[in-house]
Amino acid sequence: MPPYLRVALWVAAALPRVSKAYNEMPQFLIVSSSVTHQIAYAPIPQEPHPPALELKTLITSGLTFPQGLAVDPWRRYLYVADPTLNKLVYYVLKAKGRDKLEVGKQQTAAVGTDAATPLQVRWVSVDNLGNVYFTVESLHRIYRITSSMLDRGVTTPEVVFEGSKTPSVNAPGGIAIDNYFVYWSNKLSQNTAGTIVRGGYAPETVTKALTDIEAKSYGVCLAVNNVFFTAETKYMYGVNRLGSGWNGTVAVSDQFNEARGCAYDGMGTVYVADKGNNAIYSFPGDMMELRESVPVSLTAYMQGAYGVSVYTVSESGFAFTTGPTIILQIVLALFTIFTTSELAF
Repeated sequence: MPPYLRVALWVAAALPRVSKAYNEMPQFLIVSSSVTHQIAYAPIPQEPHPPALELKTLITSGLTFPQGLAVDPWRRYLYVADPTLNKLVYYVLKAKGRDKLEVGKQQTAAVGTDAATPLQVRWVSVDNLGNVYFTVESLHRIYRITSSMLDRGVTTPEVVFEGSKTPSVNAPGGIAIDNYFVYWSNKLSQNTAGTIVRGGYAPETVTKALTDIEAKSYGVCLAVNNVFFTAETKYMYGVNRLGSGWNGTVAVSDQFNEARGCAYDGMGTVYVADKGNNAIYSFPGDMMELRESVPVSLTAYMQGAYGVSVYTVSESGFAFTTGPTIILQIVLALFTIFTTSELAF
């Protein structure tokens, strides 16, 4: 048997088995509370129209005002934005079967360079490669920690956009990223800076305002072709993520009280934390064209619900043992070995 085939078989045998059906992936809803200062979770059932979920406590201490949440499923990192900590923190998630979730100790992902620039992080997002972007409203800045920086233990973040250089950054709030662009909301001067802005991954790249409606926005999330964002009070809005939708900015729902964070589960549902109603709601977010008065369903109750995220366990893949950078190094090392010499097994 050729050496390269032996290597391929060995790697295939080492990889963990995951469900063949996408809709069988274990998923957990994770919610932060600005009132109880805690993080809670619940397994997401697969059956349609389930009753309200019963949230279980996940993190009980170490946080004062947790707001935005984001999950890196590969590394199993749960990022928590708490402006009172003056740093961005994360926890390693540990799924215990399909119904139980635990976390490790609090760890630091990013800190400020000096006392004059504290990282009062309110919202955070992570892409499929593990690059983390977050906003600091008081400094009018958007920062990032790349996946390679995380793997090397670098905690000094890079500034991607800042208001002194980019007029489209003015008290940035919620943030969401795909593998091509960064999307954020501005809480001030929306008519000039833009309410929702799209920028490139690299620092100080060209930006584009997708909408400039006068709405103080909090949470931002992506679903299919659209960017959804919450207003200060009852509205959830949507706009095409490329800014090319025929119907412009749409008030998807007016059924909220104090809508804050939102998250898409990748399977058709958007979850919204409503601080004023002490609840999490959901609505079908896989719409090709935005429409008004989308039906909203109660998902769970939580006092002071603020941030929300979804952890899909099966997406973790080989991350149960290592991260993507390490795996790449292993693959490159194996490639070098079997292309320069014969392997003996």
